[in-house]
Amino acid sequence: MKEKLNNLRVLIFILIFNFLGGYISSLLSGDQKLVYNSLEKPWFSPPSIVFPIVWSILYFLLAVAIFLNYKKGGRDFLIYFISMFINFSWSYIFFAQRLYGIGFLIIIVLIVLCIYLGIRFFKNSKIASLIILIYLLWLSYAGLLNYFIWVYNEM
Repeated sequence: MKEKLNNLRVLIFILIFNFLGGYISSLLSGDQKLVYNSLEKPWFSPPSIVFPIVWSILYFLLAVAIFLNYKKGGRDFLIYFISMFINFSWSYIFFAQRLYGIGFLIIIVLIVLCIYLGIRFFKNSKIASLIILIYLLWLSYAGLLNYFIWVYNEM
């Protein structure tokens, strides 16, 4: 019973961390929709409404992934939290500061951390590593989109 309660606390903490971090990041980033809609974008750009939906799903799935890894003995919290802080910083850099090139570099760092976490999680939970793979695919798409926005709007 004590282990189940501890597991529940860990899961709740991670969920709160992810969603609160995402919310604060969003607040600090200004009017993201206005900025995004004002940018010259490549043909494969989704409408702005897609991003909050996808990120909400990803934040939930990432919490599940770190929790599943934790339940199987994984203790990769430090790298996970560092990667999430870097993730949260992207919105501020991209939208509030409009530093698209630095935003692209942040995504590259996130991809590297994501690959590392995916490898680490694979040892403990195949489901957790599959979730990280989904995140990696989204980061790759976001990186490509970020790159073209950088090229079209800053270069």
